[in-house]
This record gives sequence, structure tokens and C-alpha cells, in this order.
Amino acid sequence: MRKKIDDIRIAEYLFLFSLLLTEGTMYGALGGLENSFYLRLLCLGCGLLLLLLYLLHGRLCMSRQKAFLCLGVLGFFAVYLAATRVNVMACLEGLVIPFFLFLLLGIARHAEEAFGRYLTAWTDMVTVLAAVSLFFYFGGTVLHLIPGQPIEYYNNGVYNTGTSYFYLSFINDWQTQSIFGRTFVRNVGIFMEAPGYAFPLAIALFWSLFGYEKPAVGRAVLLGVTMVTTFSTEALVVCAGLILLYLYSSAGQKSAFWRRLRWFLLPVLLLAALAFVVYVLYTKVSGENSDSVHIRLSDLQAAFAAWTVHPLFGSGFYNLEAIYAQYETARDYGNPTAGLMNVLAYGGLYMFTAYAVGFARLLRRAGHTENGRVVQLFTLLLLLFLCMDPYQYSYFVLLLLAMSYAMRPGRFAVRLAGQRQEGRPLL
Repeated sequence: MRKKIDDIRIAEYLFLFSLLLTEGTMYGALGGLENSFYLRLLCLGCGLLLLLLYLLHGRLCMSRQKAFLCLGVLGFFAVYLAATRVNVMACLEGLVIPFFLFLLLGIARHAEEAFGRYLTAWTDMVTVLAAVSLFFYFGGTVLHLIPGQPIEYYNNGVYNTGTSYFYLSFINDWQTQSIFGRTFVRNVGIFMEAPGYAFPLAIALFWSLFGYEKPAVGRAVLLGVTMVTTFSTEALVVCAGLILLYLYSSAGQKSAFWRRLRWFLLPVLLLAALAFVVYVLYTKVSGENSDSVHIRLSDLQAAFAAWTVHPLFGSGFYNLEAIYAQYETARDYGNPTAGLMNVLAYGGLYMFTAYAVGFARLLRRAGHTENGRVVQLFTLLLLLFLCMDPYQYSYFVLLLLAMSYAMRPGRFAVRLAGQRQEGRPLL
């Protein structure tokens, strides 16, 4: 008997893949800035298609409480736009419309169920991308067995050059890392920069280790190797931290021998990890890559100064000029990297409160439930990246924030991939 095709699951994968393409990929920069707009439009279209499928399957049940929630969200954004009146159309396309659409998806699918399903789909797709990027990285960049084609792309107000491997993987000419006196080319996959690749890889690695009833160790190894080839400080530190967390947690079935041995190895592993982190940070501060540290610190200072000018509602959605004006040296290009501080700079305490409440709902309501620690640790990982990178308006972050608001009252338990209704907590 032929197996019935799950059209909703296919639509969920298409939606998550289109969302992944909006996360700073090369496809949004090859033809200029307009490409990124079309990718976001594609994502919204796929999200709308998924919502329609939910409706056709009778999944959307709009209670009075959910109706008030939707009206409250629209009213919240209306007050913000009326107070700032800056980049209104960009705010609608980059914040209001996607968040409201994602909220409806969370209501239709039941957010506590969609949370796990979406992250599993994300992990599946990122794992495939990681395998493809490793194939072209070693086969093309390292061994020079696969020919590449030169490309030109637009990023942060500047045209840059790179290499394309059949538009399935890319190399950024200025993305290199010096370690122990040797210069390594970074694996950026389909992204413009290695830190941008580190974010989806870290999410997928976390979910591979803790988001399955039986941890997907094989794909975790693949993702970990890919993170190492990015030579991104964020990727390396997060990868090491997640592996240590997995080894010393209750996730997975570990032998009695390992359970005894791991405590003897703990001091050695901690010292090795500490030495590695210190070395990486030292090269960042004192080496030829020290500019990235100075840029991040100046971004943080400028965003904070911009917030103090408009503390309540901020300077307006993506009002870059307001932040540029606060730099000690003249600057008129680039995206400030201080994610959470950018929320304050662009949206003031008003918008920052919405973010804080969303994350607090995930942390508080997942507590003391089955797999609650998985959700809490995942939320902390997301906050870590928000502190280091400009993901404040990332569609992925907006999706998870919308899920947090769409969750039903009371504590919720996220079902992990492959887990039965009465599964065993992983942590």
C-alpha cells in the first residue's frame, strides 16, 4: 500500500528552508540588496501557504483569548510605528508582517508542538547543507579537485569577491583565520560570513544532541566538523561547550565505564577547553584579527549611546543613521553587531520589553516539565547569539518569539523528535 504524502510536513520543510535562506545567505547578495527582499517575500509566501494548509486541515481554532492576543500584537506595533514613524514600510516587511504570520502559525499548529517540529526540520536541512559544504570545502578549497567560479556580491555597502561551487556552496575571499602562524580559509557554506554560518549550525548541533529521544550522534559529528572548518570563534566555543554539556549530561545511553571515566577526565577537558578559549581570544585581541573585537565593542557603545537619546521607543526600525552618529570615528556603512542592544537602540524599552517577555515565557513555562531543561538551554543559547550578533530581526528569532506568545496558558512540554507521548526527559 502506497504511503500517503504528508503535505503539511512538506510545506513545513519548504517554509523552514525559505526562512533559512533569509539568514544572511549569499543568495540575498549576489544581485544586490533587492535579492534579500525577494528571499523574505518567498519566506512569507511559504508561511502563508503553510497557514492555508493548516486551515484546510481544520487546525486553526481561534479562541477569544487568541483573538485578543492577535489584536493586542497589532495594537502594540501600531503604537510603535506611530511613536517612531521611521522606516515604516521596512518595519512592516521586516517585523510586523512576519511576526504576525508566525503568531498565526503558532496558534494553528499549537506552538508547543510546532516548536519541536520546526527545529527538527531546521536540523535536517542544516545537516544536508553542512554535508554539501564539507564536500566542496575539502574537494574544492583544500584539495582543488573541484573547479570554482568567481563571483561578486554586495555586503555592508561594499562589493566583495568570492568563489562559487555551482551555487551550492561559496567561499568568501576575505574570510580567513590565522592560527599558529597559518592562514586558513573559512568554510561559509551558502552564507556570506563564517559567524553567519555558525548560528544555524549551532542550533542544529544543539537539537541533534538534545532534541531527539535518542541523540543523533552521527549528524552531530558532521555538524561539529563543519563548525570547526568555519574557524569562527563563536562556532568553536559553542561547539566545544555543547559537546562537553552532552558528555556530562544524562542525554543518550552511555556505558557504565564512560560514566565512571568521564569524571576523571573532567579536569583535563576543562583545562584544555579553557586553554583553547584563551588562545582564541588572545589572537582575536592581539593578532591580525583584532579588528573584529574592536568593531564589536564600538558597535555596543554606539548602540547604547543611541538608546540613551530615545530611551522609551528607540530611534526607529533599523535606523542605522542614529547609531552611525554615535561612533567615535565617522562611519556610514555596516550592520551593528550588538543584537540585544540594537533592540534597545531601535525600539527602546518598549520593544525590548516584548523580547524580554517572550524569552521569559520560554524559560519560565518550560520549567519543571518533561524536556523543560532542553527548551531552557536552547533559549539561553539563542540569547547568547543575540548578545554577540545582529539577529534581533532574524526571521528565525521572530518565529521562536511568536511561538512563545502563541503557547497555551500554563506550563508546556515540548515533544522531542522520535519521542512517544510519555518519553524520557533528556536532561
